Amino acid sequence: MKAFFSTLLFLILSLPVYGGEFPKTLLNLFKGVKTAEITFSQKTFVPVAGNEVTLYRGEIFYKRPLKFLWHYTWGSRMEIVSNGKFLETVFDDGSCQLTPLEGNMSMFPLLLLAESPEEFLKEFKVVSDEKREGVEIVTCVARGKDPFFRKFIFLFKGSRLKGLKAVQSNGTEETFVIERLKLNIPVKDSLFNLKPCKE
Repeated sequence: MKAFFSTLLFLILSLPVYGGEFPKTLLNLFKGVKTAEITFSQKTFVPVAGNEVTLYRGEIFYKRPLKFLWHYTWGSRMEIVSNGKFLETVFDDGSCQLTPLEGNMSMFPLLLLAESPEEFLKEFKVVSDEKREGVEIVTCVARGKDPFFRKFIFLFKGSRLKGLKAVQSNGTEETFVIERLKLNIPVKDSLFNLKPCKE
């Protein structure tokens, strides 16, 4: 896994300015998709915490419209659930935060892209699209002022999404390796039930 993270870093350096159309790989990634299951590894670099590096593993379950479960299987017990209207974040200590989903989808670029590429383009613009060593690298930056995430970099091998790097405005970098992506599979609605919060 460390070797793959190093390869991702090498591929995304020194990308040229992009002036073309919305890349088809990004546009077609979730076209016709009603459900998805994603298994990933995550490496988080936090410069404001003394360049701390943390590793995680996790899963995402998605069901159109706007339902998803993001939870970690290693490195954290945090869980994020959307029932289509509200977003519940359950932290490691069992406490939780409930917020309306509307206005918060830009925090989850893959899910925003799955719901609507048009809405994704309102939040982010493509600034580069290049192929290197058989890998297509698509870089998107935030359009608005003071965004939580200022940049996303998608890596494709053929039509398959292999990795994603998210850069926050405070310099925190999250690199995801997509280990498995299964589309249009049975997904239980019970996965998206909001749980009672710990007092």
